[in-house]
Amino acid sequence: VGFEVIKIENATQKDLKIKIDEYGQKLKTGGYEVGLFFYAGHGMQVKGNNYLIPVDATVAEENEVEYECVD
Repeated sequence: VGFEVIKIENATQKDLKIKIDEYGQKLKTGGYEVGLFFYAGHGMQVKGNNYLIPVDATVAEENEVEYECVD
């Protein structure tokens, strides 16, 4: 179908954020009509916000989620 794939496995928080930024830039500058973000991993919802949980996250209490995960 012609999709360009940005694949990342066992991503740390930093890795996830970098690849998400890269994806956003490609959508803005690439002239794409469609974008698809697929995430197969753990996530959680806290106070109505959804978070992706990277492999290096250590969350013991709810208030740590915003510092350890990706919103």
